[in-house]
Order: sequence, then C-alpha cells, then structure tokens
Amino acid sequence: MKRKLLFTGLLLTALASADPLTITFSGTGSGSVGGVAFDSAAFIFTFDSDTNLIGKPSCCAPDSSTPEGTPATFWIDDIGTGTFIGDQAVFVNPSPAELNVGIWHYNEPDWLVLNSQAFATYDLKTNLGPILSPVAYTFGEPFGTTKGLIYMNSAAGVVYSAVVSSGVGASVPEPSSMALLGGALVVICTLLRRRSAARPAISQN
Repeated sequence: MKRKLLFTGLLLTALASADPLTITFSGTGSGSVGGVAFDSAAFIFTFDSDTNLIGKPSCCAPDSSTPEGTPATFWIDDIGTGTFIGDQAVFVNPSPAELNVGIWHYNEPDWLVLNSQAFATYDLKTNLGPILSPVAYTFGEPFGTTKGLIYMNSAAGVVYSAVVSSGVGASVPEPSSMALLGGALVVICTLLRRRSAARPAISQN
C-alpha cells in the first residue's frame, strides 16, 4: 500500500513540475519564405516547450537549449502564418563572453542571435522580458516550414520574451498527461483490490 501511494505521489509531483514555457521573438526583418521575399516586415516567432525539457546540448557545454524540433510557429507581415518543421530550438549562452540567446538548428548553426546583459544568468527556465536586444545577428542556413524554406537575411528591433506558466492553478495538464495519470490510478486501484481479495480473513474467535 505504501509503495503504491509513493508511486502515485511521484507521478503527481512529476506532472506538477512540468511548467509550460512560451518564448517569442518579435521585430522586423528581411528574408524570404517559400521563395516569396519580405523586406523590413514585422515578424513574430513563437516557441512552445516546457521547463523540464531544457537541457545541455552535447556540442556546447555552457549553453542551455529547448529540445530539437521544439514546436514553433511564425507570423510575418504580408507573408502570413506557418509552422516550423525542422530541427529548430531556442538556446542561451550566458557565459560572460557571449550573453546570447537565439534560434538555432539544434547542435548545428545559429539562425537568429540576440545579445544582452539580461542573459548573463538566464537558463530558459524562468520568466524574462520583454528584452529589446541592442543587436541581432542572422545566419544563412534556412529552416523548413509548412510554407517552404524560411531565410532571415537581417533583423532589427528584436524583442525577446519568455513566459513560464507555473504556480497553483496557473496551468492545466494536457489531456495526454491526465490520461496517463488516470491509467496509473486505475492500475493502482486494481492491484489494491486484488491484494485485499487475496488476503485471508482474520478469525473473530
């Protein structure tokens, strides 16, 4: 009985510690999507992850990063919306020589990089921003999207923002998490019922 309750407690703790993370990059830039060019157009890139998925990529020990293929969408003025379908991720390098955060090909080249003192102690696991980056660097390797390859040739006025949905009542577990929890509780109840049925009756004499 104690083991079953301990397992249930650990499962509930794991679900409770999963804090949804939404990261946005917004600004103006030039480039192309699916061969259609945009110039000095407003853009928003949105990444959805979770604080317990942040890790240390094998290539870059000081960095922290969201997982490879982090779900991400974009909106670009005159282009519309789309979804990234590559190895996109968000990284931070808080070392004194870097102080960078940005979008990159996981374990591969950077794509859009910002620089600010605000990133000096940042690990992607807390709320931050909005932070206006003094500079923004773009790199040539494109990402695949539902609208075709997306290139960023230049960017300016880029603002970084990260929101962690944590605290009591601040986030609702996803249906898949609730199904997992429900299944685990059913198994536990079944085992306890069988164990009670198999226990010999205690004589009242």
